[in-house]
Amino acid sequence: MVKELAEACRANDITDLIVLHEHRGIPDALIVSHFPHGPTVYFTLTNVTLRHDIAGYNRSTVSEQFPHLIFDNFTSKLGERIMDVLKFLFPLPKEDSKRVMTFANEDDYISFRCLSWSSLFVFTYKALKTSCVCSNWPGSAVGGSGSTV
Repeated sequence: MVKELAEACRANDITDLIVLHEHRGIPDALIVSHFPHGPTVYFTLTNVTLRHDIAGYNRSTVSEQFPHLIFDNFTSKLGERIMDVLKFLFPLPKEDSKRVMTFANEDDYISFRCLSWSSLFVFTYKALKTSCVCSNWPGSAVGGSGSTV
């Protein structure tokens, strides 16, 4: 089935295909494929918390702003490749966007968080941006302490 989806994507000039696999309503795998020539990455998902499982989700709204991206510990060749796969899935955010997505690698496990912040934290984020934050703008700096991913 994925092969047929990939062929349809190539035929219609689609740049990326994301397939989320679930078992009994719980996501357990993610395939990200970039067209026309790859790469294709397979992620196993564990400890997934869905939005409706978070207390108070009924009172919250999902921001439609494009997020700033933070990558931590993606310093090896493979880590840089994975970081590129992930960051090019997202459009460029506006400078004043208050939505952040963090990807943190620790012992080859990538933790993902989606956050929003108030204006109180903008200064702290801009200070971090110069040293250890990788935004999804091309040519941005990469920080971290080094790992195998």
